[in-house]
Amino acid sequence: MSRKVPHTHGPRLRILVAAMIAATTLISVGPPGMIGARAATVSPTAKVISGWPGGLKSYQGRYKLVNSTDATFAKSGELTIFGRIVHGLKGLQLSGILSLYTKSDTAVLYVTHFEKVGSNLSASVNSGIYTGPVIGKFHLVTRKGATMEAEFVPNQGRPIFLRFHRISSNPHP
Repeated sequence: MSRKVPHTHGPRLRILVAAMIAATTLISVGPPGMIGARAATVSPTAKVISGWPGGLKSYQGRYKLVNSTDATFAKSGELTIFGRIVHGLKGLQLSGILSLYTKSDTAVLYVTHFEKVGSNLSASVNSGIYTGPVIGKFHLVTRKGATMEAEFVPNQGRPIFLRFHRISSNPHP
């Protein structure tokens, strides 16, 4: 398996960006057509949780990618969400690293600029580094218990739906 950092063009970049955005936006409400399909995949006893995972602290958690609607974007992966210090900004800034794996490639995307507008939660997905080019948006669709669902919307191409399951809330697994 080779390690690649996505470029600003091409299907692999769109796939990586979609996964990153999907992971970060799992809490917001997604498109109306997706609501029924998502509800069927989450345990009916799980409680819906509002807001970004974990609040703002140094470590939010690690999530395993358990489903992607586009296998060329990701067959598996992990999303880690945490607070980090950014020079020139006050306090911790919510950030994420999305590692994605296909049959033959590995890609790493960076999630930044987490926003909440009304009930919608989103973040920017960057390529190469936190300050790298923005390649798409990550929209949180829902979060119930340890399950998060998100949608990655690349700058070019169609949205990709991603489902994650929290595997750790401890920064030292």
